[in-house]
Parts: sequence; C-alpha cells; structure tokens
Amino acid sequence: MQELTRSVRPDPERHWALLLIVAFVAFFGTVAWNVWAFETVVSGESIPSDVPVAVVKEADNESALISVRTFFERRAAEEAKYVNRGYSYTDPSQ
Repeated sequence: MQELTRSVRPDPERHWALLLIVAFVAFFGTVAWNVWAFETVVSGESIPSDVPVAVVKEADNESALISVRTFFERRAAEEAKYVNRGYSYTDPSQ
C-alpha cells in the first residue's frame, strides 16, 4: 500500500493550474450570466422563471394602496408634530 501512495507524486503546479482554470471559468460564467440578465431586463423583458405569476384582483390592489396611503399620511402627521413643535419636552438641565 505504501508503494502505491509513494508512486503518485503530488504536482502542485498542476493543482494550481486546475484551480485557476476552474476559478476563471466560474468568474467568466458569472459575468456572462450577469450581462445577459442585465440586457434582458434593460430591453423590457423578464428573466424566465418556472414560478407561476400570482393573479391580483383589482379590489385587493385598491385596498393595499389605500392602506399604504393611510400609513404614509399618519407618518406625515407624526413628522409634522416634530417639526411644528407639537410635542413639548422638559429640559432636565434647567
């Protein structure tokens, strides 16, 4: 058994070359994928997917818009209280 393991010599140069080749292939594959995805989205298309598109009813969409609008109106009212001194604070240093 020792004879078998001694006959196979490690070749660091080959290992590094293989590692770098795999790294370059992976890198350029990733770059190619990102370029394709970017060009697809810029041209107005969507990236193909097997996930089914959810159908949203108009009523659900309207109620969601109303709830979002209400949230931002409350937030604006709260911000106005801070800006217009609607809140009063006691200064503990005086």
